[in-house]
Amino acid sequence: MLKEMYGKKIGMTQIFDEEANAVPVTLIGVEPAYILEKKPGAENKVRIGCFELAETQHKKIRKPQLGYFRSLKTAAYRMIREVEADEGIDKVFSPGQETPSQTEEPASPDESADTQAEEKDSKPAAAETHKQGAEEKAGDENTKSEEKIPEEKTDDSPESAPAEDTENKTEKDASSPETQNPGEHKGEAQKSGPAADSRRIGAEIFQENDIIDVRAKTKGRGFSGGMRRHGWSGQPKSHGSTTHRRIGSVGASADPSKIIKGLNMPGQYGNTYRTTKNLTILKIDPEKGLIFVKGAVPGPKGTLVRITRRKTVKTKATS
Repeated sequence: MLKEMYGKKIGMTQIFDEEANAVPVTLIGVEPAYILEKKPGAENKVRIGCFELAETQHKKIRKPQLGYFRSLKTAAYRMIREVEADEGIDKVFSPGQETPSQTEEPASPDESADTQAEEKDSKPAAAETHKQGAEEKAGDENTKSEEKIPEEKTDDSPESAPAEDTENKTEKDASSPETQNPGEHKGEAQKSGPAADSRRIGAEIFQENDIIDVRAKTKGRGFSGGMRRHGWSGQPKSHGSTTHRRIGSVGASADPSKIIKGLNMPGQYGNTYRTTKNLTILKIDPEKGLIFVKGAVPGPKGTLVRITRRKTVKTKATS
């Protein structure tokens, strides 16, 4: 089971508990993630794909990344993340299943150069052999056509119909999509078999009353003053005061005669990653992929959030 999951903040609402108390909650939508492969050199780390893309949305990701998904024969996803997993994560992979990155070894430069030289030398010989074979085949066909006497058929024999049906059926079978490369570049490999279903994980890794940490990017508020950014109380608003929201004196005396580093001053406010810890999951809707988290979560609506299960629950010390 994964220890963290990615979702999108939908908004805030309220629900009522058993005692009819209104509790503010944040709704987080969690789409099922797909376990792509195990991270090489790590025991309990896997790579997952989040937010599946349709074929018409492949232009939203880079071509090397799209080629990576095609090499794994899976659907394309908007982002790839490496997450920690519990012990026994190997069970989700079918026996003997290995990804191309684990089985194929890159060839050395010397081997690749020798291979290219051999292919270059073999091309002219192959062309001559193909030309001679084509001439011999054409001569044999001409000889057979001269020796063969065409037969005239006046009756519509019923024996010819089954032969035509057999040929048409063979052509249809050859042109059917089932005989072609199944699941090529369409992610069908991940949708077939029990192993593929076990690699698709969503909100079911969480349970009610779980303690989680939520990390997201806060709302960007631009360049803000000290009263908004740090909560200053401001200066007198009565008659005669000419400084109401200004920062006032910030320097020191003759010693040290400079501004101390780290002083709270106006500047960029928001647009940074923040983690809200020790939040409680009050309700889970696995069908709709919704998680009801008690309290507020950083960021505006639609922002990407990372949900992490806490290893230990910190409680306040009681005297």
